[in-house]
Amino acid sequence: MWTINEEKACLDSDQMRATLDLQRPTTGLEISPTDGSPERSDRILCLDRFADSPTPTWTLSEKYVRGTDLITTYDEPPPSAWHGQVYWKSVSSNDPQIALAIETSVSIHSSGLSLNAGMRSTSEVYADEILRLQNHLSEDFQTIKPAQIKDTCKLNECGLLFIFRSHEKRWAYVEMIHPSDVCTATLQWNSTNPRESTLSFTMLPDELEKGVIRLVRLKGAFVACENDREIAREMFKEFVDAPLPLTT
Repeated sequence: MWTINEEKACLDSDQMRATLDLQRPTTGLEISPTDGSPERSDRILCLDRFADSPTPTWTLSEKYVRGTDLITTYDEPPPSAWHGQVYWKSVSSNDPQIALAIETSVSIHSSGLSLNAGMRSTSEVYADEILRLQNHLSEDFQTIKPAQIKDTCKLNECGLLFIFRSHEKRWAYVEMIHPSDVCTATLQWNSTNPRESTLSFTMLPDELEKGVIRLVRLKGAFVACENDREIAREMFKEFVDAPLPLTT
Protein backbone atom coordinates (compact mmCIF):
# COMPACT_ATOMS: atom_id res chain seq x y z
CA MET A 1 0.00 0.00 0.00
CA TRP A 2 1.22 3.47 -0.87
CA THR A 3 1.78 5.98 1.93
CA ILE A 4 2.05 9.75 1.50
CA ASN A 5 4.11 12.01 3.76
CA GLU A 6 3.78 15.64 2.64
CA GLU A 7 5.12 15.68 -0.95
CA LYS A 8 6.75 12.24 -0.83
CA ALA A 9 5.18 8.84 -1.44
CA CYS A 10 6.51 5.42 -0.49
CA LEU A 11 5.64 1.85 -1.41
CA ASP A 12 7.16 -1.10 0.45
CA SER A 13 7.22 -4.77 -0.46
CA ASP A 14 9.00 -7.49 1.50
CA GLN A 15 12.13 -6.99 -0.61
CA MET A 16 12.03 -3.47 -2.04
CA ARG A 17 11.02 0.11 -1.42
CA ALA A 18 9.90 2.61 -4.05
CA THR A 19 9.95 6.33 -3.23
CA LEU A 20 8.56 9.16 -5.35
CA ASP A 21 8.78 12.94 -5.16
CA LEU A 22 5.21 13.90 -6.06
CA GLN A 23 6.22 17.39 -7.17
CA ARG A 24 8.97 16.07 -9.42
CA PRO A 25 7.81 13.05 -11.45
CA THR A 26 10.81 13.78 -13.66
CA THR A 27 12.93 12.06 -10.98
CA GLY A 28 10.79 8.92 -11.14
CA LEU A 29 10.76 6.08 -8.65
CA GLU A 30 13.89 5.43 -6.64
CA ILE A 31 14.15 1.70 -5.89
CA SER A 32 16.18 0.38 -2.97
CA PRO A 33 16.27 -2.89 -0.96
CA THR A 34 14.28 -2.90 2.28
CA ASP A 35 16.82 -5.00 4.16
CA GLY A 36 19.43 -2.25 4.18
CA SER A 37 21.86 -4.09 1.91
CA PRO A 38 24.28 -1.83 0.01
CA GLU A 39 22.87 -2.59 -3.42
CA ARG A 40 22.99 0.24 -5.90
CA SER A 41 19.62 2.00 -6.22
CA ASP A 42 17.85 2.11 -9.57
CA ARG A 43 15.71 5.00 -10.77
CA ILE A 44 12.81 4.01 -13.00
CA LEU A 45 9.86 5.52 -14.90
CA CYS A 46 11.00 9.15 -14.79
CA LEU A 47 8.36 11.18 -16.62
CA ASP A 48 9.31 14.19 -18.74
CA ARG A 49 6.88 16.34 -20.71
CA PHE A 50 7.69 18.05 -23.99
CA ALA A 51 6.59 21.66 -24.31
CA ASP A 52 7.38 24.90 -26.07
CA SER A 53 9.12 25.95 -22.89
CA PRO A 54 12.63 24.48 -22.45
CA THR A 55 11.75 23.52 -18.88
CA PRO A 56 8.12 22.29 -18.81
CA THR A 57 6.80 22.11 -15.28
CA TRP A 58 4.58 19.77 -13.29
CA THR A 59 2.43 21.74 -10.85
CA LEU A 60 0.93 19.37 -8.30
CA SER A 61 -2.70 20.18 -7.49
CA GLU A 62 -3.94 16.96 -5.89
CA LYS A 63 -2.61 13.71 -4.44
CA TYR A 64 -4.33 10.74 -2.83
CA VAL A 65 -4.31 6.96 -2.46
CA ARG A 66 -7.24 4.88 -3.67
CA GLY A 67 -6.91 1.15 -3.14
CA THR A 68 -3.63 0.09 -4.77
CA ASP A 69 -3.33 3.34 -6.75
CA LEU A 70 -1.35 6.44 -5.95
CA ILE A 71 -3.00 9.22 -7.98
CA THR A 72 -1.49 12.63 -8.64
CA THR A 73 -3.01 15.52 -10.58
CA TYR A 74 -1.05 18.32 -12.26
CA ASP A 75 -2.46 21.57 -13.65
CA GLU A 76 -0.86 24.39 -15.57
CA PRO A 77 -2.62 27.76 -16.14
CA PRO A 78 -2.88 29.38 -19.61
CA PRO A 79 -1.23 29.65 -22.02
CA SER A 80 -0.28 26.01 -21.42
CA ALA A 81 -3.69 25.09 -19.94
CA TRP A 82 -2.34 21.59 -19.36
CA HIS A 83 -4.02 19.00 -17.12
CA GLY A 84 -2.62 15.58 -16.33
CA GLN A 85 -3.17 12.68 -13.99
CA VAL A 86 -0.62 10.00 -13.17
CA TYR A 87 -1.72 6.65 -11.76
CA TRP A 88 1.01 4.68 -10.00
CA LYS A 89 -0.63 1.28 -9.48
CA SER A 90 0.94 -1.24 -7.16
CA VAL A 91 0.36 -4.64 -8.77
CA SER A 92 0.03 -7.13 -5.93
CA SER A 93 1.13 -10.71 -6.52
CA ASN A 94 1.33 -13.85 -4.44
CA ASP A 95 4.18 -15.04 -6.64
CA PRO A 96 7.42 -14.99 -4.60
CA GLN A 97 9.30 -14.55 -7.88
CA ILE A 98 7.93 -11.00 -8.24
CA ALA A 99 9.44 -8.58 -5.71
CA LEU A 100 7.70 -5.40 -6.90
CA ALA A 101 5.53 -4.39 -9.86
CA ILE A 102 4.16 -0.95 -10.70
CA GLU A 103 1.96 0.09 -13.62
CA THR A 104 2.09 3.75 -14.60
CA SER A 105 -0.72 5.39 -16.58
CA VAL A 106 -0.60 9.04 -17.62
CA SER A 107 -3.67 10.79 -18.98
CA ILE A 108 -3.35 14.32 -20.35
CA HIS A 109 -5.59 16.90 -21.96
CA SER A 110 -5.64 20.63 -22.60
CA SER A 111 -8.30 23.28 -22.17
CA GLY A 112 -6.39 25.48 -24.60
CA LEU A 113 -6.60 25.32 -28.37
CA SER A 114 -3.68 22.91 -28.68
CA LEU A 115 -0.87 21.37 -26.70
CA ASN A 116 2.40 19.66 -27.51
CA ALA A 117 1.46 16.36 -25.86
CA GLY A 118 4.75 14.53 -26.25
CA MET A 119 6.23 12.74 -23.23
CA ARG A 120 9.32 10.76 -22.37
CA SER A 121 9.86 8.01 -19.81
CA THR A 122 13.41 7.26 -18.70
CA SER A 123 14.83 4.54 -16.46
CA GLU A 124 18.41 4.36 -15.21
CA VAL A 125 19.34 0.80 -14.26
CA TYR A 126 22.60 -0.91 -13.27
CA ALA A 127 22.96 -4.00 -15.47
CA ASP A 128 25.53 -6.40 -16.90
CA GLU A 129 23.32 -7.44 -19.79
CA ILE A 130 19.97 -6.55 -21.32
CA LEU A 131 17.45 -8.80 -22.99
CA ARG A 132 14.91 -7.47 -25.43
CA LEU A 133 11.69 -8.78 -26.92
CA GLN A 134 10.46 -7.12 -30.10
CA ASN A 135 6.76 -7.52 -29.28
CA HIS A 136 4.33 -9.77 -27.43
CA LEU A 137 4.24 -12.17 -30.39
CA SER A 138 8.00 -12.73 -30.38
CA GLU A 139 9.27 -16.08 -29.15
CA ASP A 140 12.90 -15.41 -28.29
CA PHE A 141 14.76 -12.71 -26.41
CA GLN A 142 17.94 -11.23 -27.79
CA THR A 143 20.79 -10.56 -25.39
CA ILE A 144 22.53 -7.21 -25.72
CA LYS A 145 26.05 -6.54 -24.49
CA PRO A 146 27.60 -3.07 -24.01
CA ALA A 147 29.87 -3.41 -27.05
CA GLN A 148 26.83 -3.93 -29.30
CA ILE A 149 25.04 -0.73 -28.30
CA LYS A 150 25.22 2.34 -30.51
CA ASP A 151 24.62 5.81 -29.14
CA THR A 152 20.98 5.60 -30.19
CA CYS A 153 18.75 2.63 -31.04
CA LYS A 154 15.39 3.26 -32.61
CA LEU A 155 12.22 1.39 -31.76
CA ASN A 156 12.50 -1.18 -34.55
CA GLU A 157 15.89 -2.15 -33.12
CA CYS A 158 15.10 -1.98 -29.43
CA GLY A 159 11.63 -3.50 -29.02
CA LEU A 160 8.95 -2.92 -26.39
CA LEU A 161 10.03 -5.21 -23.54
CA PHE A 162 13.40 -5.19 -21.77
CA ILE A 163 15.02 -7.24 -19.01
CA PHE A 164 18.00 -5.75 -17.17
CA ARG A 165 20.23 -8.26 -15.39
CA SER A 166 22.98 -7.63 -12.87
CA HIS A 167 25.33 -10.37 -11.63
CA GLU A 168 25.25 -8.74 -8.19
CA LYS A 169 21.47 -8.74 -7.74
CA ARG A 170 18.89 -11.42 -7.13
CA TRP A 171 16.21 -9.49 -8.98
CA ALA A 172 16.12 -8.52 -12.65
CA TYR A 173 14.34 -5.35 -13.72
CA VAL A 174 11.65 -5.69 -16.40
CA GLU A 175 10.18 -2.69 -18.22
CA MET A 176 7.50 -2.62 -20.89
CA ILE A 177 5.36 -0.10 -22.74
CA HIS A 178 2.06 -0.63 -24.48
CA PRO A 179 2.61 -0.87 -28.25
CA SER A 180 -0.08 1.72 -29.00
CA ASP A 181 1.62 4.34 -26.82
CA VAL A 182 5.24 4.39 -27.94
CA CYS A 183 6.89 6.39 -30.72
CA THR A 184 10.58 5.65 -30.29
CA ALA A 185 12.78 3.71 -27.90
CA THR A 186 16.37 4.56 -27.04
CA LEU A 187 18.86 2.41 -25.16
CA GLN A 188 22.18 3.89 -24.06
CA TRP A 189 25.22 2.95 -22.02
CA ASN A 190 27.33 5.24 -19.87
CA SER A 191 30.60 5.63 -21.79
CA THR A 192 32.66 5.63 -18.59
CA ASN A 193 30.76 2.76 -16.95
CA PRO A 194 28.94 0.47 -19.41
CA ARG A 195 26.98 -1.16 -16.59
CA GLU A 196 25.02 2.08 -16.17
CA SER A 197 22.26 1.79 -18.76
CA THR A 198 19.42 4.15 -19.68
CA LEU A 199 16.18 3.19 -21.39
CA SER A 200 13.97 5.94 -22.80
CA PHE A 201 10.59 5.82 -24.51
CA THR A 202 9.11 8.82 -26.30
CA MET A 203 5.34 9.00 -26.44
CA LEU A 204 2.65 11.18 -28.02
CA PRO A 205 4.71 13.63 -30.10
CA ASP A 206 1.66 14.93 -31.89
CA GLU A 207 -0.23 18.09 -31.00
CA LEU A 208 -3.20 17.54 -28.71
CA GLU A 209 -6.38 19.40 -29.59
CA LYS A 210 -8.67 20.99 -27.02
CA GLY A 211 -10.84 18.48 -25.15
CA VAL A 212 -9.00 15.38 -26.42
CA ILE A 213 -7.66 13.03 -23.73
CA ARG A 214 -4.63 10.84 -24.42
CA LEU A 215 -3.32 8.00 -22.27
CA VAL A 216 0.06 6.27 -22.09
CA ARG A 217 0.84 3.08 -20.16
CA LEU A 218 4.08 1.58 -18.87
CA LYS A 219 5.03 -1.09 -16.37
CA GLY A 220 8.16 -1.78 -14.34
CA ALA A 221 8.75 -4.91 -12.26
CA PHE A 222 11.52 -6.66 -10.37
CA VAL A 223 11.45 -10.42 -10.87
CA ALA A 224 13.59 -13.43 -9.97
CA CYS A 225 16.58 -13.67 -12.30
CA GLU A 226 16.36 -17.44 -12.71
CA ASN A 227 12.94 -17.23 -14.39
CA ASP A 228 12.97 -13.66 -15.68
CA ARG A 229 12.27 -14.55 -19.33
CA GLU A 230 9.16 -16.59 -18.61
CA ILE A 231 7.81 -14.12 -16.05
CA ALA A 232 8.45 -11.12 -18.29
CA ARG A 233 6.88 -12.71 -21.38
CA GLU A 234 3.69 -13.65 -19.51
CA MET A 235 3.55 -10.26 -17.80
CA PHE A 236 3.90 -8.48 -21.14
CA LYS A 237 1.13 -10.53 -22.75
CA GLU A 238 -1.25 -9.74 -19.87
CA PHE A 239 -0.27 -6.08 -20.02
CA VAL A 240 -0.92 -5.76 -23.76
CA ASP A 241 -4.24 -7.64 -23.58
CA ALA A 242 -5.57 -5.75 -20.56
CA PRO A 243 -8.46 -3.29 -21.09
CA LEU A 244 -7.84 0.43 -20.86
CA PRO A 245 -7.79 1.64 -17.24
CA LEU A 246 -10.46 4.06 -16.13
CA THR A 247 -9.15 7.59 -15.61
CA THR A 248 -10.69 11.00 -15.04
